[in-house]
Amino acid sequence: MRRYAAVAVISTRRDEILFIRRRENPNDPWSGDIAFPGGRRIDTDRDLLDTVVREVYEEVGIRLDRYCQEPILIGVFSPLSFPNYRVYAYNFWVDDRIETFQGDEIDGIFWISPYNLVKGRCLRLIRMRNEVREVDCFKIGKIVIWGMTYRILKKFLETYYF
Repeated sequence: MRRYAAVAVISTRRDEILFIRRRENPNDPWSGDIAFPGGRRIDTDRDLLDTVVREVYEEVGIRLDRYCQEPILIGVFSPLSFPNYRVYAYNFWVDDRIETFQGDEIDGIFWISPYNLVKGRCLRLIRMRNEVREVDCFKIGKIVIWGMTYRILKKFLETYYF
């Protein structure tokens, strides 16, 4: 059975991108990871744009429907560990940073410059299940972006910046 989700790459015209750190939760396979706000589609969502607007508001308090008229689909991605998931990644341009709050599932909110991300591109060893893999990532201080978030971000940066 396919499952669907949507995430928002919220970027400012002053070259900043919003990221979240997911709260530690033993039932969450992406617990503690750096990600874009968003989440799973539920039955009451009309479409995946409804999903992303609802999830972003729940997680970081931003009303995307008030700030953005025309989101742009970056692409459709699947987590390598869950190939039946389809995650639609949308870019929402905003003029400047928007005030946020941390929802229950979030442990941190960050605005990061794409130029700092590119400077921090690296390889890293990650333990997944019982195996160690070398993966591409972006690292800025203690923030490490890898996996599907890395792939979404890489496509976004290639499309709009580099």
